[in-house]
Amino acid sequence: MRNSSIRASSKPGVRLFQLLAENRVTTALALWVTKLRPVQLFTDSRVAITLILWVIFFLNLTVLNLLNSWLPTLVDTTGLPLEQALRIASSFQFGGLVGVISMGMLADRFGFFRVLPIAFLVGGVAVGLVGSVGASIVLMVAIIAVAGFCNIGCQLTDAAMAASLYPTDIRGTGVNWAHGVARFGSTIGPILGGFMLDQKWPLQDIFLTFAVPLVLASGCVLLLGTVVAGRQTSDVGPQISQVGERTA
Repeated sequence: MRNSSIRASSKPGVRLFQLLAENRVTTALALWVTKLRPVQLFTDSRVAITLILWVIFFLNLTVLNLLNSWLPTLVDTTGLPLEQALRIASSFQFGGLVGVISMGMLADRFGFFRVLPIAFLVGGVAVGLVGSVGASIVLMVAIIAVAGFCNIGCQLTDAAMAASLYPTDIRGTGVNWAHGVARFGSTIGPILGGFMLDQKWPLQDIFLTFAVPLVLASGCVLLLGTVVAGRQTSDVGPQISQVGERTA
């Protein structure tokens, strides 16, 4: 009986009721808080992983919202007819469709921390070049399609990467919170784009400005890979030493 009660008390729910029965309300409250799924995103050495993920999602979604909102208008400022500008801007979505399919396969083959930094960097270069191609329709379509491939493809691949970094019981919470925080903050993208247009910024400067977040996202993924690798090393180290002690 005693052993069964000890095993029962090791369960979080039973432990919580035991603390309440003993009038240890503060300890019980602390235990309850640590079991909340959003709080668990910051426990067990996950603080850096969670915060860097939020920054990556925010940077990419900011650019995505801007381009979805203003790309046809920005292309129209090149002097092309509106109908033609709309068709050119649609290549962004077509590139994104291909990117979603392709980047998932590439990430499965080569890993998130190899594919995403390159994709973000290429996307940043493509976005920066959109304002420099002039009225060349073919070149503009190609560059905008590459930007969509990377920008939209990275957004969904980010979610898959985030899911792989959390335990199963908080995986959905981790991905949804990253999306939610990023979506809240990324509303600055369309606002900033409207401000730039209102202030008559040169088209080249607008696209160069919004290439910066994608380049920063590339660096953040590299940083995240370093953090994850360091955490895995620290987790494996004690296990190896324990195996060595048992072997000895």
